[in-house]
Amino acid sequence: ERMQERSQHEALLRAVVDAIPGVLAYQDTASRRFLLVNRGMSEWMGLPPSAILGRTPAEIGFGSVAEKLTPHTQRVLAGHIERTEITHHVRNGQPSVLDVTLVPVATKGAEVDGIVSFCRDITRIRQSELAQRAVEKKNRLLATMVEQSNDAIHARDLDGRVTYWNAAAESILGFSADEALGQPLRALHMRDLSDEAIDVVMQRIRSGKVAALEAQ
Repeated sequence: ERMQERSQHEALLRAVVDAIPGVLAYQDTASRRFLLVNRGMSEWMGLPPSAILGRTPAEIGFGSVAEKLTPHTQRVLAGHIERTEITHHVRNGQPSVLDVTLVPVATKGAEVDGIVSFCRDITRIRQSELAQRAVEKKNRLLATMVEQSNDAIHARDLDGRVTYWNAAAESILGFSADEALGQPLRALHMRDLSDEAIDVVMQRIRSGKVAALEAQ
């Protein structure tokens, strides 16, 4: 009965470990060998558990990651939880950014005799952040160019109300941005255009077409 109960507990532990998203591994601190890995670790390494268990990081091609984590591992051995990000080149040669958390485990008293590693591949997250920063930088550049232009530039919504009014528009058309924002364009200029002409322009804009006109 105890053997059956133990087997059930081991099966439950395995199910829980494999359900954890990302990579999870447990290493013995003395030998640095892997004693437990989850499905995520096996899939990420492209190796079956049998090819990982009982081996060191260096023996499964993970030595460079272990070296980068050495300063953090030393602090974990002193009982501290460590979290860091490292860059690792996977087998296809592409760099991956890893979010790594190391947790000390003491099974026989106060001395740390094992380390649990949680690892997430956050490459796409970091790439997305870099792309977003690049877009924001480009938008700031464009905004500066528009604001410093000598031409009167303004934007309006599909109802024809002003949403942007640059400095040149202030000096050329005689209205400050505070005065212009939210106002229909006819209240600021284009007074010589008929309502029908304005409607034609707005219809073209709403349909995604360019509209050109002359107004005073």
